[in-house]
Amino acid sequence: MRYGEEVVLLDFKKAVYWITKASEQGHIEAQYNLGHIYEYGDEAPQDYKQAYFWYTKAAEKSHYFAKEDRDKMLEKMSQSQIEEVQKLSKELYEKINNKAK
Repeated sequence: MRYGEEVVLLDFKKAVYWITKASEQGHIEAQYNLGHIYEYGDEAPQDYKQAYFWYTKAAEKSHYFAKEDRDKMLEKMSQSQIEEVQKLSKELYEKINNKAK
């Protein structure tokens, strides 16, 4: 990628790492962006369960687009994926809450 006269190398793996860290600490924009990353699989492997979870976290904090995007995820997910995301959500909530203590 070019930035002015310089060539800047993009490290998507590192970017996803830091966005995940910010999301786990409750940063609403990071949570929404992480949901988007997992929904479309641009910078990380596509994972509808992770996308749904992070959209939900952002929606809980009233992110403007998160609830709508989360609800659209249900149309893309099978019943088994929806059941899995409910289990995953519980595990991730516990992980995040334990880090906060």
